[in-house]
Amino acid sequence: MLLRHIKRAIAHPTDLLRVLMREKHKRIGHLRCSYTVLPGRSAETLLGENPLQNVTLPESTVPKAYTQALIQHQFTILGSGTQQQRYGMPCQGFEDFQYESAADIPSPEMQVNPSNRKRAAYVRQLIADDTYEPIDWQLDFRSGYRWRASQNAKTIPIVSGKGYDIKVPWELARLQHLPAMLLQDAPDKLKSRQEAVHQLLDFIAANPPGFGVNWVSTMDVAIRAANMVLSLWLIEKDGTLLPEPVRKVIACSLVDHGKWVKAFPLLQKGRGNNHLLSDYAGMAFIARALHGYAAAPKWQQWALEGLLTHCGYQFNADGSNFEGSVNYHRLSTEIVVWGLAALSPRMVHTDTRFTGLVSKLARASEILRTLRRPDGCLPSFGETDSGRFFNLNPRLVALDRETTSGVLLKPQMQDFMSDTQWLEAKNDPAETLAVSEALLFGYRQGPAAAIIAALMQSEALLPDQKACYAGFETVSPVEESSAEPLPLYPQQEWKISEDCTGTALSCVKCSGLGLILIRGRDLWLLVRLPMQSPEAMVHQEYDALAFELWAEGELLVPEPGTYVYTPHPSLRKQYKSAAAHGLPPFDVSDDAALWDKGGNIRRRQTGHFRWEQRAEEIRLYLDLPEAPGLTPPLQRCFRFTEGTLQVSGSWETGAKTEAATPARAYGELAKATKWLDFRQLEKLSRAY
Repeated sequence: MLLRHIKRAIAHPTDLLRVLMREKHKRIGHLRCSYTVLPGRSAETLLGENPLQNVTLPESTVPKAYTQALIQHQFTILGSGTQQQRYGMPCQGFEDFQYESAADIPSPEMQVNPSNRKRAAYVRQLIADDTYEPIDWQLDFRSGYRWRASQNAKTIPIVSGKGYDIKVPWELARLQHLPAMLLQDAPDKLKSRQEAVHQLLDFIAANPPGFGVNWVSTMDVAIRAANMVLSLWLIEKDGTLLPEPVRKVIACSLVDHGKWVKAFPLLQKGRGNNHLLSDYAGMAFIARALHGYAAAPKWQQWALEGLLTHCGYQFNADGSNFEGSVNYHRLSTEIVVWGLAALSPRMVHTDTRFTGLVSKLARASEILRTLRRPDGCLPSFGETDSGRFFNLNPRLVALDRETTSGVLLKPQMQDFMSDTQWLEAKNDPAETLAVSEALLFGYRQGPAAAIIAALMQSEALLPDQKACYAGFETVSPVEESSAEPLPLYPQQEWKISEDCTGTALSCVKCSGLGLILIRGRDLWLLVRLPMQSPEAMVHQEYDALAFELWAEGELLVPEPGTYVYTPHPSLRKQYKSAAAHGLPPFDVSDDAALWDKGGNIRRRQTGHFRWEQRAEEIRLYLDLPEAPGLTPPLQRCFRFTEGTLQVSGSWETGAKTEAATPARAYGELAKATKWLDFRQLEKLSRAY
């Protein structure tokens, strides 16, 4: 065993360094204060220029009522329902799991480990409001489970199957709600500013560096740091600086975040995924904010080198993200856009790899634009956790509790939940597209794009316009197919517009994401291709041959989406299964043949498709070769004739292929298919 560890250390020295750093933090973390203090340094000497100072930003479309909800600590996190987050709050539970709130929770300053209590108390006394009610940052306020703020983060496991979701406190602790709150040009803007400062100080005091659940994931540490930086810039945008002690505490916290990100990037065997991109992009913001800190130039160079190198790995030649998920393609694109914007444009242009990256980024953005459904949102092929880097201008609706109960299968609305429930179109890529176009072309649509322009000093990257159209390629029809047809059984049939035949239909494909899109007047059909050579299967599903269909503006067949990850592994597998996508289930008795220990698929799904066009009809065939011991060869056909779309397959449908209850977003199940169309929810929204 020792020899094996030595070989691994030699082959992957970065993994060894990470292990050694983790052990160092375990051993000394409880013995001394983990906060950075920097005596003798002022905030002015640490913090650089504010790129947003005196910049006029377009008004946010975030409702003022939503801003008020955030000020009152009413959050909606990953299907929790909108409720006020506080210590000792009642929690509804998740599925069959419910954890009771402890009756004797210590005061926030006493929850941290002893060596950090003095500094935490100092930070907390800077909150200039005796009526401020602290947020319980360690709580999954869906299940009720709490982590301990005094526990070393490197000893906190990510547990599966116990009903609690570590992503809930992580999501809240990203602090993405603060910039959204600050961008709202409300009459009580001063109150929003004060509340943002109080929440920043509350978080810093309750979460000493390296302790508690919110330092477990480096990705979330990096995203939080970027949102802290942007919040500080927005707070001081008009030139009015915060008091020196407050600025110094925030600056030192950014130093702590930078040290952590640099020490623990998620890099495995020389490769990474969206987590690693977040680490680099977050570090880009930290380094830009801490212009006067000695390590900042090295951190900036590390971030630049990381983005340029790993974007080459993680984005295919057509601009698609290698993880094979539409959601993670959107997230990774957004991360890279913000990361490059935070790095000075002059610094970015000096690297020869820059041109290739910008071309890929342009294609990645065009993929998102092409994939938008009739309601403006993205489909959910591949897993989704509804993750964002920034979320500055969310598309929202406000519903009362009774209406929400009619829209969502879970949660059941409880008396302790807020009267107004906020739902978000989490898969609407409008903001991602806006910031991408601002970075690439200098367009300024909305506050997020204006912030990009300020970061870039109005210097757009301006890639080759032709590069923007390479993400999808047109599929040319063939008159005859050489493939052996299988016996097909009619499965579903719909009446469609008679214009959806002949040359009125267009067919394009994105090989990197494994998708074919067929469009006609009032028709939108997206089909999952058997992917040829997927490199990463973590966020892929057994969904080859599955499809999502819209006709005449109505969603007829939804993609089931993703429910949850670690709280309920069996539900995660259910939503990734072939049966959940209306396909025949695998004929196996041993789950290990299909899933690894993390619930990721083991089987690569490869196959072929063909697009046939005859005088009287159009057909799309998809073939999935035999998987020995699992399934026979499968074939699905989409047949377009005048006024009709018929779907047939080489298997007979039955109860075993019944699709799962569709998820609106991570943690949210819709009661009916129509609630997946956000336009339907907007019709029900309260006036605000």
